[in-house]
Amino acid sequence: MNNAIDPIHTVAEPVLKGMYPDPSWIWDDVRGQAVLVNSSFELVPGLPIHGSDGEDLHHWKLLGHAVDGDMAKRLLLQYVEDSGGLYAPTLRKIGGTNGVYAIACTVARLNRVKAETDGVSADLLNEIEASQGNFVIVAERLEGPWSGPFWVAGAEGIDPDLFEDIDGTVWWTQTRPALDPQWKGQTEIW
Repeated sequence: MNNAIDPIHTVAEPVLKGMYPDPSWIWDDVRGQAVLVNSSFELVPGLPIHGSDGEDLHHWKLLGHAVDGDMAKRLLLQYVEDSGGLYAPTLRKIGGTNGVYAIACTVARLNRVKAETDGVSADLLNEIEASQGNFVIVAERLEGPWSGPFWVAGAEGIDPDLFEDIDGTVWWTQTRPALDPQWKGQTEIW
């Protein structure tokens, strides 16, 4: 079996059956698999990671979750409002075949008042607010353990992405409300 994906091959029907929104995938040379992560909102375990061997892309195996109970507490998922939680994760391998797996994601709809009432530190809540809930988690193996979160101060908006340039520089991009909108609700990638 050839491990390269034929660019002309078309996959019909759902790639994953069930509720797996906002997929982000990579081809993992180390594993010889397509690997993807999905949004999980306020559900724990969260950010499910699946792998598919070779050219198939119809048969996927759950490899694990990036967010276990401990990570959920560090992300303050117990304080997100209904329909909040982990939105639009992006999976990348940073640093080549010997690098780390990284997921950039956003925690949405965090109830700061409830968190403060339960004793969450103002410093942590300010750090999360300064990142607009945007963070990165990293692991040496997809199965974990995952470390972080590392809150990205100055991030603006949703749908974060990581890009590693040829020189090793890692860039953060995402969608935010347009600074000079031409219509109501216009967004831009920055």
